[in-house]
Amino acid sequence: MKQWYESLFENYAQKYDKEPYVQGTPGECDFIEQEINRDKSIKILDIGCGTGRHAIELAKRGYDLTGVDLSRDQIQRPPDFGLLKGKKVMVFNTTGGPRFAYYLSGYKSATKNSIDARIFKFCGMKVILHKFFYAVPAITDAVRKKMLASIGSIIF
Repeated sequence: MKQWYESLFENYAQKYDKEPYVQGTPGECDFIEQEINRDKSIKILDIGCGTGRHAIELAKRGYDLTGVDLSRDQIQRPPDFGLLKGKKVMVFNTTGGPRFAYYLSGYKSATKNSIDARIFKFCGMKVILHKFFYAVPAITDAVRKKMLASIGSIIF
C-alpha cells in the first residue's frame, strides 16, 4: 500500500508546471542566485525538486546541482521539458569483448534502455541511431577502419 505522500502527486507532473503558482520560476531563481552571490562553484541540492523547474533553470544558468524527489511521476516527467529539447543524437558504443558476450548478458538492451530511454529521452532528445562496435581492442586495424568508415557514412 502506498503512503499518502507517494500518491499525492501521482499523475500530476504534466499539470504541475502549468499551475499559476509555479510560473515565477525565473524570478525565484534570480533570488536564489542573489542569495548565493552568483557563486557557481557552489553545489546545489534541490530537495523536493518536483519536475525540476528550479533545477533546470539553474542548470541553464551554469550551476552544478542535483534534484531529488519522492514522486517518480514528478521526476520522470515527459521529455518536452528537457534542456536539449528537439535535438537528435547518434550514440556509438565500443566494447572490449565479443558481440555474443554482450548479447547473452543483456548488455546491449540494458545500455540502450538506460542511455536512450532514460538519459537522452529525459533531456528531450531523440536517439536516431545507437550503434555498437564490439571487441574493438582485439580486432585488426583494417576492421577498425571499416568501423570508422561506417560512422563517417552515417554522419556525413
